[in-house]
Amino acid sequence: MFGIGTTQMLGILVSGEMMVADIQAKNHHESDPDMVTAVCRTSGPAIEWLADRHGLPIVLVEGFLYPAHSALRMHAVADRTGAALMAALLQAASAAGVDILTSAKVTTLFVDKSRRVSGVAYERPDGTTEEIGCAALIPACSGFGGNPDMEFDDYRNAFAHGAVQQSKTPIELAA
Repeated sequence: MFGIGTTQMLGILVSGEMMVADIQAKNHHESDPDMVTAVCRTSGPAIEWLADRHGLPIVLVEGFLYPAHSALRMHAVADRTGAALMAALLQAASAAGVDILTSAKVTTLFVDKSRRVSGVAYERPDGTTEEIGCAALIPACSGFGGNPDMEFDDYRNAFAHGAVQQSKTPIELAA
């Protein structure tokens, strides 16, 4: 069993297995079961970490059962908007000393000999391009949900031969 603070306070128990079953039923079992299981097992602790360690004002969304889900588990900031969530996340990242690059379309991923991302080239909305190195990269670009052909193994394989350069979106670069 896992549950996060707000669900536990309301007496709602959420099992990882139930969440996996709900998500797999929702997507007609098209997602990799190991990936779904990993996300389900870590989502509760991740939300708790964001709230407890970084002060994000995350609340359980009551009165709305996400389609095909058997328990309340949707969380949001009070405004329930993506803009408010992004603002809270950016503020928390800034307070923690984490650099976030926004309004940038990644055009190239640079990798080292061990296939770890070591930098990116990106384009700004005004057309200017820049390159920057990094110790770690978290691609945050709406995920693979809209394209079932983009599997996680393909993401790993994208780094097999040094820099990956194409005129695609960041998630397509990784595929």
